[in-house]
Amino acid sequence: MARLQKLLMQIAVIAVLTLAYTSPALAQDEMECPPTIEGLKECIDHHYSQGDISGQGTYNSLMAKADAAQAAADRGQTDTAGNILNAFINQVNAQNSNKITPEVAAHITHHAQMTIEEL
Repeated sequence: MARLQKLLMQIAVIAVLTLAYTSPALAQDEMECPPTIEGLKECIDHHYSQGDISGQGTYNSLMAKADAAQAAADRGQTDTAGNILNAFINQVNAQNSNKITPEVAAHITHHAQMTIEEL
């Protein structure tokens, strides 16, 4: 009986780990992602700290684009901010499965698109 309980516990652990692996949002605390440039920067920081975005250069480049978009938006240049965020999206797509995990690439691309719509 104890052996059966141990086997069932192992199966349960495998099931939980499989679910966590296939659904990263369930594996970590849900992060608020407001459709703002500041929210996008927080998202980039979070995923870099989690290892979903690798390479200091990739991180710096994404943050530089977000900073430039914020500066343009602060000047009232929403078209320019949108263009910069489109360049951000292009970079994310180029790094998808390379320096950025596919799940995070999809997430931050969607986040940037929502931000563009809110400008």
